[in-house]
Amino acid sequence: MKINILRPFIPLVIIIILFSATAKFGLAKISEVRSKISQAQREERVLSQKLSVLSDVEVGVSNDSSLVSSTIPNRNPSLIVASQIKVEAGLLGLTPLNIKSGTGIEDKSGLSRVDVNFDIEGQRSTVLEFLKKIEGFAPITLVEKVKLNEVGGVARAQVTVKTFFAELPKKLPALGEALNDLTPDEKKILTEASGLRQPLFVNFSASTPGERPDPFSQ
Repeated sequence: MKINILRPFIPLVIIIILFSATAKFGLAKISEVRSKISQAQREERVLSQKLSVLSDVEVGVSNDSSLVSSTIPNRNPSLIVASQIKVEAGLLGLTPLNIKSGTGIEDKSGLSRVDVNFDIEGQRSTVLEFLKKIEGFAPITLVEKVKLNEVGGVARAQVTVKTFFAELPKKLPALGEALNDLTPDEKKILTEASGLRQPLFVNFSASTPGERPDPFSQ
């Protein structure tokens, strides 16, 4: 008798159970979709911010990237440095001799480094002025060692300079990562780099020994 009484309610119970399961599944899916929508909205805001920043720096970014690449190239810059040495020396009426460069090594700064060796002769004051000018051109070049001799009023310096290079970054920021503007220190570095004399290439013609006497050979 009790079974007969309960029988009409069995379909209703089944419907309630199915509805509850469906509702639970549906709510989980709604929550998942909402989460994806929120994530998409966050990424959209980040991308909009990146687009705004890139739009602001579009004009200057090309100049800045060229400036950075000439200051610290991504490959061995010894040929560029040799050219800069010839240009700077020529402006002072000097001629560098025996320009040679080594292979790249890792410097204590963390950058790659290459040494360039050369001789130069002239009036002592002019040679010293030239040595000061070396650290004012790009790529960044520092005077590492100088051996100076003077005979008959003519000074000859055996010079070693070091210049630097670094590979380009291999890892780019994630798509959803915010794009920050340059820090004050980074802007200061760019300003200082812009003050360096940019490379001017010259032809490396073969030297013609014997055109002027060498006072050190006597």
